[in-house]
Amino acid sequence: MITALAALPLLLALMAPASAPPPAEVTITLVRWPFMCTLSDPTELLIRDVAATLGDRVNVAVDNYGQSELARRAHVERFPVVFVGDDLFAAPEDFGFGANGTRGRYVPWTDPRNQRRFRDDLEALVRKRLETAGEILDRRVRSGGSTMADSPVSGVRTDRASVSSPRRTERAGS
Repeated sequence: MITALAALPLLLALMAPASAPPPAEVTITLVRWPFMCTLSDPTELLIRDVAATLGDRVNVAVDNYGQSELARRAHVERFPVVFVGDDLFAAPEDFGFGANGTRGRYVPWTDPRNQRRFRDDLEALVRKRLETAGEILDRRVRSGGSTMADSPVSGVRTDRASVSSPRRTERAGS
């Protein structure tokens, strides 16, 4: 039988606020028209699926096309656009929304094989970023330096305002 005095530490532990999860190391940002419904936009569903697979180290953001600082800095004039960190991962042309509409990495976008290819490419890039983030964090901890949360690392930052211009990322098979 547990006495009241013995149960007090357990009760206090349950009442203590939960510690905040560590900040995400990689942010995937989808820039799209604000009135797109998730059900009619497989891009967001695929991005969220990748983030769910990789856990709390990945954050998903959805930006309004007309108000997106990332899209403005990348000189993007159409949507959808996908960024990993501050790097441009997929532009409208990749989905077939370019001038000719027939070419692009994931064309035709309605084909499940191309959606799978998009998901696989995105997951591979994010995994690479997470591995790089871990290596850089390990080096900083061993050297007594600051952590990633204190000092964002190029390509693995959540502070988008700190980057002057997004870069286009290379994908395998491009």
